[in-house]
This record gives sequence, C-alpha cells and structure tokens, in this order.
Amino acid sequence: MKKPQFIFILAAVFGTAAFILALVGDMRCHFIKFTDTASATSDPISIEFGIWYQESIAYSSSASEKIAVTKSCKSYSDSITIDGNWKAARAFSILSFLLGGTVLVINLVACCARPDKSKVIIGPGYVIASIFQGLNLLFLNSNACKNNALVNGISSQSPEISFPQTCS
Repeated sequence: MKKPQFIFILAAVFGTAAFILALVGDMRCHFIKFTDTASATSDPISIEFGIWYQESIAYSSSASEKIAVTKSCKSYSDSITIDGNWKAARAFSILSFLLGGTVLVINLVACCARPDKSKVIIGPGYVIASIFQGLNLLFLNSNACKNNALVNGISSQSPEISFPQTCS
C-alpha cells in the first residue's frame, strides 16, 4: 500500500467516526441539562434538551405502587420560542452534516480511485465541517439554556423543585 493511499484510508476512518459521533450528538436530546438544586435525594430530578429534541419523561405506576419512569426524545412543540443562536446552531448542525457527509464520500472514493485531485477538497472540507460542528455550541447561548420556558414553568408550578437559571 502506498503512503498517500494509507493517509486517505486513515482520514476516512477518522472522518467516519467523526460523522457518526456528530450525527448522534446533534440528533439526541442530551446536549444540555437542568438538574434540581433543591432536592436532598441522591438522584435529583433532571431535564435534558438537545438542538432538535427535548427529553420526554413518562411516569406510570403499577399495582405494587412502584413508579416506572420512561425517558425518550421528542420534538419541540410549536409554542417554544427558538431564538437566533438556537436557529444558528440548527443551521450549522445541518451544514456540518451535509458538508461532512459529502467530504466523507469523496474521501472514501479517493481511497479506491486516484486521490490526486481530491486531496485539495478533503482537508479543507473536514476543517470547515469541524468549524460548523463547533458552532453548534451557539446553542449554549440560546434561550434553551439561559431562559428555558419549560424549566421555568416547572419551577413555578412546583415550588419544591428548583432548577438553576442556566443549563449545565
């Protein structure tokens, strides 16, 4: 195996791992977390949110009086106000997915074909996709983290539960 081809294979392996991790990180509802600060229990209540989804918690009890908790991710309702930083984080999430996926496909093809022309695209493409992925951190400066209406509503309805003003 020639050295240039080995570099393309190594870049493809790291690119695939980065693409999968970015996809999982963006599409889950575990980007930010609010944890109850007033709870004296060892397992305080927490609520998690993502760029695209929020955590949904369902409680059910059986005849033996045990409470079962089911957590899943669901889309945000239309009543949630999405500010500029949140919209930007969503846009960069899409851009990093599209650009990273395109560069990854080019990289995988370059492993088998002539890589001479594609090396001009692959390096800068991965760098720009990484920058777009880093700009997802704008979500931390959005109203999802700093002024979350859902968290504020829970805190006002249940005085025994107290969430911090910002996420963690």
